[in-house]
Amino acid sequence: MNKIRKCLLILLLCNIQFMIAAPETEPAHFQPVYIGNPYLAMNIYLTVVNIDGVTAEVGDEIGIFDGDICVGAKTLTGPIGQYLAMVAATDDPTTPEKDGFTPGNPISYRLWDYSTQSEITNVSTVYTQGDAVFSSQGTAVLELHGSTEQPPSPHFQVVYVGNPYLAMNIYLTAVTIDGAELGVGDEIGIFDGNICVGAKTLTGPIGQYLAMVAATDDPTTPEKDGFTPGNPISYRLWDYSTQSEITNINTVYTMGEAIFSSQGAAVLELHGSSSAPTIQIIAPVADLEVAEDASDFQLADLDNVFSQPPQGKTVTFSAASDTNAIGIRLNESNQVTVSLAKNWNGVGHIYLRATMDALTITDTVQLTVTPVNDPPTAFELVSPENGWSGESSTCIFRWSMSSDPDREDTLAYDFSLSRDSSFAILDTMINAVADTSITLDTLVSGEYYWKVCAHSNRDTVWASGSNINPWSFTIVTVSINQLKPVLTEYRLYNNYPNPFNPTTTLRYELPKDSRVTLSVFDINGREIARLVNETQPAGCYSLIWHAGEIGSGIYFYRIQAGEFHQVKKMVLMK
Repeated sequence: MNKIRKCLLILLLCNIQFMIAAPETEPAHFQPVYIGNPYLAMNIYLTVVNIDGVTAEVGDEIGIFDGDICVGAKTLTGPIGQYLAMVAATDDPTTPEKDGFTPGNPISYRLWDYSTQSEITNVSTVYTQGDAVFSSQGTAVLELHGSTEQPPSPHFQVVYVGNPYLAMNIYLTAVTIDGAELGVGDEIGIFDGNICVGAKTLTGPIGQYLAMVAATDDPTTPEKDGFTPGNPISYRLWDYSTQSEITNINTVYTMGEAIFSSQGAAVLELHGSSSAPTIQIIAPVADLEVAEDASDFQLADLDNVFSQPPQGKTVTFSAASDTNAIGIRLNESNQVTVSLAKNWNGVGHIYLRATMDALTITDTVQLTVTPVNDPPTAFELVSPENGWSGESSTCIFRWSMSSDPDREDTLAYDFSLSRDSSFAILDTMINAVADTSITLDTLVSGEYYWKVCAHSNRDTVWASGSNINPWSFTIVTVSINQLKPVLTEYRLYNNYPNPFNPTTTLRYELPKDSRVTLSVFDINGREIARLVNETQPAGCYSLIWHAGEIGSGIYFYRIQAGEFHQVKKMVLMK
């Protein structure tokens, strides 16, 4: 007979997870929603139940809750013995009403003190098997310790309306603040940015691990009610003893990583520090020397220059220089690229900054740009035009302006005139001319050749390649029987050179005395220069327009002389 009784007892214990035993006494205070699927129920075994350290007595009740829904309850009819078996019913998905727990949701407990007729909600749990998360056909073994003292309001307010089926399980194997284990009342918060997506208040030692759930966002609702998969996970701690929040936290993952994922899992340790979180320079960038007109180059990767921010903190990077001649670009990968202004040399400074909250630290890099010799810029002969002929013994020689990018160099022009194209014999040579024109008034008839060079301390540049192909002109003698050509029509010539930089010559002819207006316009039709605005006698005219500080582009010049008007296009290329 004893052997039969033992077999029956074993059979009863083995099948208890598939049965819902009727309580000896129907609970009077807790009313469970107990229509769920019994085959997917969860078995919960209570080895200890007490209130303020006193073991629960006959008439006291235990309630199992999913949020505010009671999914299981039992009234004590005697000592619990080795354990008190309870069943939590799961929700039946075939019915519209909520009639059981939702797998993945956290389990909570409440006690009813029959002697004082009061409900105890301040209940701490000590699990020896399983954890405080509902699961279909799951099992948990634990102790319940209730207290009539009301627990303080939790510090972390979790946004916990997310989809539990896509939640993420997080298991904490160790949690410390300044090296000390967390105590009762301390809290752990799981955050997606500034949104708390999971939290728990410690009611005792974490044991082998502390299970937490982070809720994912519900895409069917407009509000943000959980984490976004792929976002980084951050943690915060609440130190109950000092009533302070700890955000300077180091994580040590033994499984998974610090990225939210639906139905994912992670196992880790949390180690918080009450000292303020900080960042520092870990790889300062060395001062640098480059040659003038060096190509763009990458200076540094700021992710390597500065330490990584503490958990839950964000660092913003910036970079700047103390001169416009040093251009700085910072891309999305936090890489700094430097570009130098053309022909600039000297010493400048680059400031690499990392900012976290109100803290900004700066790594200063001195950049020395050594000079490189630059020749004078190209320039052109202007007048008299190549091949021109005339009877005047006076001739004005003009050329466009050159410049030397090297600030320490002095620029001057040398003018040469000869009747021999090889310049074996010079008629005139004028050196170190500062202006861009000279006048000779004693020229006799004949063919002449001329050339101009610009030179600085070290370099020489010839206008219009005149050292190889000098320009020529002819002075002719007019007999008394020869007539001067008569101008019969207005004429506006193409400017020369075109394109130009920065000067060009404009020529026009007037057959009679006329009121002349000659203006330059930009591509939008705005007048940017008025070169002539007066009455002029009949004749041939030539003038040089210096574009100065005007930018590169297409421009138009228009003449209005009497009833004659004409527009031509020119291109400025700097």
